[in-house]
Amino acid sequence: MKTQTFSKATLILAASAAFMFSGCNTNEMGVDSHTVVSPQAVNKADTPKADATGNANIPTPAATQTTPAPTADATEDVVVSRISDALKAEYLDAINAARAETQDCGTEGVFDPASAMTWNDRLGNAAWEHSNDMAQSDTFSHTGSDTASDVTAQDQHLGHGSHFKDRIENQGYTEYRTIGENIAAGYLSAEEVIEGWIKSDHHCANLMNPKFTEVGMALVEKTGTDFGSYWSQELGGK
Repeated sequence: MKTQTFSKATLILAASAAFMFSGCNTNEMGVDSHTVVSPQAVNKADTPKADATGNANIPTPAATQTTPAPTADATEDVVVSRISDALKAEYLDAINAARAETQDCGTEGVFDPASAMTWNDRLGNAAWEHSNDMAQSDTFSHTGSDTASDVTAQDQHLGHGSHFKDRIENQGYTEYRTIGENIAAGYLSAEEVIEGWIKSDHHCANLMNPKFTEVGMALVEKTGTDFGSYWSQELGGK
């Protein structure tokens, strides 16, 4: 773990990715990123109210985050989304505009344009859950708060804060090969938060990764909290 301290920041970002091979299936900012290659992805990016930046990577042997969101009807596979159609379109436009261009992701390399991602309501509901949890608990981390607003932790009786993998799977998104999460706080629009992520190496790499083909994204705002606005972006590939 490398840590570098900044002066007081009003905007903050964090990224996490888990690459699952099951066969079947910011201004100044704080940044932390984890890459995990195993069926039991572990994220230790706990930076509530942070003013620091830390980057950690676990490479693959080869080389190289108030109420439950509605669940799907098992027979019809219907998911009731917490995100309006208008917001889905706004978020997808911002995401796919960035993916349509070559992006220099710094230490992560230069990424060619990637195909447009499509919206997935399960990922969108997982994003809403985590943004709401961060807003209600006034924390900023890939790890859930393990309070009442950390719905997955309560549903699954985890005994600890939820990981983004837990939240995504709790929403029924299980048949995947790759998942990831970007989070941010303090941004006011989708365009601003996407721009912030693109300017940060690990977030940029998540956004531009061609293995990610589906996405869900959410914003929850709450006055009286450290950052006011809390963003989560869940990415998946099958």
